[in-house]
Amino acid sequence: MAPPRLPPELISDILDTFLVLSPSHTSRTPNLASFALVNRTWNAAAVPLLYRNVYFDSRSREGIVSAFEADTSLPRFVRHLTLSGGNLTRDTFARLLDVLSACTNVTHLSYHCFDPSFLDDLTWFVSTQWPGLRYLRADQSHALYALLARLPDLETVIASYIDFPAAGTASRSPPPGRIATPSPSSSTGRSSPTSFPFPTQPIRPTFRLKRFDSGSCPHPQNFHLLTSSSASSLTSLDLPVSSQTSQDLDFFTNLSYLTLTLAERYIRPRPVGAPATLEGRNDEHCLRRLKRVLANATRSNVPLTTLEIYEPAYASTTPFKSEVFEQTDVLSAVPRGVSELDLATVDIGVGYVKAVFERGEKEGEERISVSL
Repeated sequence: MAPPRLPPELISDILDTFLVLSPSHTSRTPNLASFALVNRTWNAAAVPLLYRNVYFDSRSREGIVSAFEADTSLPRFVRHLTLSGGNLTRDTFARLLDVLSACTNVTHLSYHCFDPSFLDDLTWFVSTQWPGLRYLRADQSHALYALLARLPDLETVIASYIDFPAAGTASRSPPPGRIATPSPSSSTGRSSPTSFPFPTQPIRPTFRLKRFDSGSCPHPQNFHLLTSSSASSLTSLDLPVSSQTSQDLDFFTNLSYLTLTLAERYIRPRPVGAPATLEGRNDEHCLRRLKRVLANATRSNVPLTTLEIYEPAYASTTPFKSEVFEQTDVLSAVPRGVSELDLATVDIGVGYVKAVFERGEKEGEERISVSL
């Protein structure tokens, strides 16, 4: 007598529980592959989960591309996609795009480490193949702004740096030579990169972001250009602040989670003997700008509940000194609505923190949970 078989719905429940208990892509992939080999019922439940999150890097790329070429039913399962351009030749890039053109259900995309010569073709492919992307993480700035302007459904953008096109210049440079790959225009009706009209003014995106992590300090005009369509939708923002630039948050009516990154760490001190016109690192000025951002948020009733002041680790410069936070009294500007304050990455005196919030409690403010 054959052993009893589990019903498909129970197998699906088992695998769903497994995914919850094994959030790491690296740890769960081998197990899902093993589950897919049990029998046809397990295979039918495990394979869509196995290929839901796919990571193409120099080690896995050949195996996944070959699998997708051998079984054309697999690409449709891909939802979350990470692309690494390491050790990529023009031939393998063309083959990769050929395979990716069958991944029609991608909603989340991350890409990094591509040679700049591939980025025009890559970003054009992304915008024509997956115009409904909801999540984009990009660690390369070339052609990124033009890509953002062509993805109206984005909800999350995480970018290390964004190059904003200047007025009077094309917002996207034409690719030097189109790679011979199947063009998405055949299925989408969109024009190819060589016929794309290059505007002489930056295009205003129309997406309504919920989360935006900006790794750089854009000029206020560019920041407004990028986020103006998200004024009422944005709830989480990672914003760099430095002595040279900062932003106003007045128009974000639903912003609840704010990270203020001390981008001053990336600025070198002015060399000794350099002219006064040469700007250098100025920690006090940076923190005064940060205070102004928070003060403006308070005046505009931005509904912040969680605030993080984040200092990046950067080996080429020294950390902010503890006393500069007290000298500028930066914590006095924390909005009253904030219930969680994360200071774990900054060297700030415990005594100063305690004194500030004891003072606030005496004035009737709510107690704040502080992480140091």
